[in-house]
Amino acid sequence: IALSATGILAAVSRDGEGSLWDVEKQQRIGSLSLNPKSVFNAITFTPTGHFIAAGQENGILSFRRSADASLIMCQALPDAIQSLAFSPAAPNPSHWVAAGNRNGIVHLLPTDDIREENGVPSASARLQQARRWIAHDSRVYSLAFNASATRLLTAGEDGFLKVWSLDSPQINKIAPKVVGDFALI
Repeated sequence: IALSATGILAAVSRDGEGSLWDVEKQQRIGSLSLNPKSVFNAITFTPTGHFIAAGQENGILSFRRSADASLIMCQALPDAIQSLAFSPAAPNPSHWVAAGNRNGIVHLLPTDDIREENGVPSASARLQQARRWIAHDSRVYSLAFNASATRLLTAGEDGFLKVWSLDSPQINKIAPKVVGDFALI
Protein backbone atom coordinates (compact mmCIF):
# COMPACT_ATOMS: atom_id res chain seq x y z
CA ILE A 1 0.00 0.00 0.00
CA ALA A 2 0.97 3.64 -0.38
CA LEU A 3 -0.61 6.88 0.85
CA SER A 4 -0.20 10.13 -1.06
CA ALA A 5 0.24 13.63 0.30
CA THR A 6 -3.19 14.38 -1.19
CA GLY A 7 -5.01 11.64 0.76
CA ILE A 8 -5.18 8.96 -1.92
CA LEU A 9 -4.56 5.36 -0.89
CA ALA A 10 -3.19 2.87 -3.41
CA ALA A 11 -3.69 -0.77 -2.48
CA VAL A 12 -2.37 -3.55 -4.71
CA SER A 13 -2.25 -7.29 -4.43
CA ARG A 14 -0.14 -10.09 -5.81
CA ASP A 15 -2.98 -11.16 -8.15
CA GLY A 16 -2.45 -8.12 -10.38
CA GLU A 17 -5.39 -6.18 -9.01
CA GLY A 18 -5.29 -2.82 -7.31
CA SER A 19 -7.44 0.14 -6.40
CA LEU A 20 -7.16 3.82 -5.59
CA TRP A 21 -9.22 5.19 -2.73
CA ASP A 22 -10.03 8.71 -1.58
CA VAL A 23 -9.37 8.27 2.13
CA GLU A 24 -11.41 11.27 3.29
CA LYS A 25 -14.49 10.34 1.23
CA GLN A 26 -13.93 6.58 1.78
CA GLN A 27 -14.63 6.14 -1.91
CA ARG A 28 -12.93 4.02 -4.60
CA ILE A 29 -11.74 6.29 -7.41
CA GLY A 30 -9.90 3.99 -9.79
CA SER A 31 -8.52 0.60 -10.70
CA LEU A 32 -4.88 -0.36 -11.12
CA SER A 33 -5.62 -3.68 -12.80
CA LEU A 34 -2.97 -4.88 -15.20
CA ASN A 35 -3.27 -6.17 -18.71
CA PRO A 36 -1.63 -8.59 -19.23
CA LYS A 37 -1.84 -9.84 -15.68
CA SER A 38 1.34 -9.56 -13.67
CA VAL A 39 2.17 -9.33 -10.00
CA PHE A 40 2.54 -5.96 -8.28
CA ASN A 41 5.66 -5.90 -6.12
CA ALA A 42 5.96 -2.19 -5.36
CA ILE A 43 3.92 1.00 -5.46
CA THR A 44 4.67 4.59 -4.47
CA PHE A 45 3.47 8.15 -5.03
CA THR A 46 5.47 11.15 -6.17
CA PRO A 47 6.09 13.65 -3.34
CA THR A 48 3.27 15.89 -4.62
CA GLY A 49 0.90 12.91 -4.70
CA HIS A 50 -0.18 13.59 -8.30
CA PHE A 51 1.44 10.51 -9.83
CA ILE A 52 1.89 6.83 -8.94
CA ALA A 53 4.66 4.46 -9.93
CA ALA A 54 4.00 0.72 -9.81
CA GLY A 55 6.64 -1.98 -10.21
CA GLN A 56 5.70 -5.40 -11.46
CA GLU A 57 7.11 -8.92 -11.43
CA ASN A 58 7.49 -8.80 -15.22
CA GLY A 59 9.82 -5.76 -14.98
CA ILE A 60 7.25 -3.20 -16.11
CA LEU A 61 7.43 0.19 -14.38
CA SER A 62 4.15 2.03 -14.94
CA PHE A 63 3.24 5.63 -14.15
CA ARG A 64 -0.35 6.71 -13.55
CA ARG A 65 -2.30 9.79 -12.55
CA SER A 66 -3.42 9.47 -8.94
CA ALA A 67 -6.69 11.32 -9.54
CA ASP A 68 -8.16 8.51 -11.66
CA ALA A 69 -5.45 5.80 -12.08
CA SER A 70 -5.21 6.52 -15.82
CA LEU A 71 -2.02 5.20 -17.38
CA ILE A 72 0.55 7.79 -18.44
CA MET A 73 3.35 5.51 -19.56
CA CYS A 74 5.08 2.17 -19.05
CA GLN A 75 8.74 1.32 -19.23
CA ALA A 76 10.30 -2.12 -19.26
CA LEU A 77 13.25 -2.80 -16.97
CA PRO A 78 15.30 -6.00 -17.33
CA ASP A 79 14.00 -7.86 -14.27
CA ALA A 80 11.27 -8.02 -11.62
CA ILE A 81 10.90 -4.72 -9.75
CA GLN A 82 10.96 -5.32 -5.98
CA SER A 83 11.06 -1.77 -4.59
CA LEU A 84 10.49 1.84 -5.65
CA ALA A 85 11.18 5.30 -4.24
CA PHE A 86 10.79 8.83 -5.56
CA SER A 87 13.26 11.52 -4.60
CA PRO A 88 11.85 14.37 -2.50
CA ALA A 89 10.45 17.40 -4.33
CA ALA A 90 11.85 20.76 -3.18
CA PRO A 91 14.56 22.00 -3.15
CA ASN A 92 15.87 19.53 -5.71
CA PRO A 93 16.28 20.73 -9.31
CA SER A 94 16.01 17.13 -10.61
CA HIS A 95 13.61 14.40 -9.62
CA TRP A 96 14.30 10.67 -9.66
CA VAL A 97 12.66 7.32 -9.25
CA ALA A 98 14.81 4.48 -7.97
CA ALA A 99 13.80 0.90 -8.75
CA GLY A 100 15.41 -2.10 -7.07
CA ASN A 101 15.16 -5.55 -8.58
CA ARG A 102 15.46 -9.18 -7.50
CA ASN A 103 19.07 -9.44 -8.70
CA GLY A 104 20.33 -6.65 -6.43
CA ILE A 105 20.43 -4.00 -9.15
CA VAL A 106 19.21 -0.43 -8.62
CA HIS A 107 18.01 1.61 -11.59
CA LEU A 108 17.90 5.40 -11.23
CA LEU A 109 15.66 7.18 -13.73
CA PRO A 110 14.96 10.93 -14.05
CA THR A 111 11.28 11.83 -13.73
CA ASP A 112 11.53 15.48 -14.76
CA ASP A 113 9.37 14.67 -17.81
CA ILE A 114 6.50 13.52 -15.59
CA ARG A 115 4.91 16.81 -14.63
CA GLU A 116 1.80 18.93 -14.68
CA GLU A 117 1.13 21.34 -17.51
CA ASN A 118 -1.69 23.82 -16.90
CA GLY A 119 -2.86 21.65 -14.00
CA VAL A 120 -2.99 18.50 -16.14
CA PRO A 121 -0.53 15.65 -15.48
CA SER A 122 1.48 14.73 -18.56
CA ALA A 123 4.62 12.78 -19.44
CA SER A 124 7.01 12.08 -22.25
CA ALA A 125 6.86 8.70 -23.93
CA ARG A 126 9.94 7.21 -22.25
CA LEU A 127 12.27 7.89 -19.35
CA GLN A 128 15.99 7.69 -19.98
CA GLN A 129 17.88 5.53 -17.52
CA ALA A 130 20.48 7.70 -15.84
CA ARG A 131 22.35 5.14 -13.78
CA ARG A 132 22.34 1.47 -12.90
CA TRP A 133 24.50 -0.42 -10.43
CA ILE A 134 24.70 -3.62 -8.41
CA ALA A 135 23.77 -2.65 -4.87
CA HIS A 136 23.21 -6.07 -3.26
CA ASP A 137 23.86 -9.77 -3.81
CA SER A 138 20.13 -10.45 -4.24
CA ARG A 139 16.74 -8.69 -3.92
CA VAL A 140 16.58 -4.99 -3.11
CA TYR A 141 13.72 -4.86 -0.60
CA SER A 142 13.61 -1.16 0.19
CA LEU A 143 14.87 2.20 -1.08
CA ALA A 144 14.82 5.70 0.45
CA PHE A 145 16.29 9.05 -0.57
CA ASN A 146 17.59 11.63 1.88
CA ALA A 147 15.91 15.07 1.87
CA SER A 148 18.37 16.57 -0.62
CA ALA A 149 18.35 13.50 -2.93
CA THR A 150 22.13 13.24 -2.70
CA ARG A 151 22.02 9.86 -0.94
CA LEU A 152 20.06 6.68 -1.51
CA LEU A 153 19.64 4.06 1.21
CA THR A 154 19.11 0.49 0.04
CA ALA A 155 18.13 -2.59 2.05
CA GLY A 156 18.73 -5.99 0.55
CA GLU A 157 17.87 -9.61 1.08
CA ASP A 158 21.59 -10.08 1.77
CA GLY A 159 20.98 -8.45 5.18
CA PHE A 160 22.83 -5.21 4.43
CA LEU A 161 21.72 -1.60 4.53
CA LYS A 162 23.84 0.53 2.21
CA VAL A 163 24.09 4.26 1.68
CA TRP A 164 24.99 5.47 -1.80
CA SER A 165 26.25 8.93 -2.73
CA LEU A 166 24.42 10.25 -5.80
CA ASP A 167 26.02 13.69 -6.05
CA SER A 168 28.87 12.65 -8.33
CA PRO A 169 28.92 11.13 -11.83
CA GLN A 170 29.90 7.79 -10.28
CA ILE A 171 27.69 6.11 -7.69
CA ASN A 172 29.85 5.83 -4.57
CA LYS A 173 29.28 3.55 -1.63
CA ILE A 174 29.78 5.40 1.64
CA ALA A 175 32.28 4.00 4.16
CA PRO A 176 31.15 1.12 6.40
CA LYS A 177 29.44 1.85 9.70
CA VAL A 178 27.73 -0.43 12.18
CA VAL A 179 24.24 0.46 13.37
CA GLY A 180 22.62 -2.03 15.73
CA ASP A 181 22.46 -5.38 13.97
CA PHE A 182 22.99 -3.80 10.54
CA ALA A 183 26.17 -2.90 8.72
CA LEU A 184 25.99 0.28 6.63
CA ILE A 185 28.43 -0.19 3.80
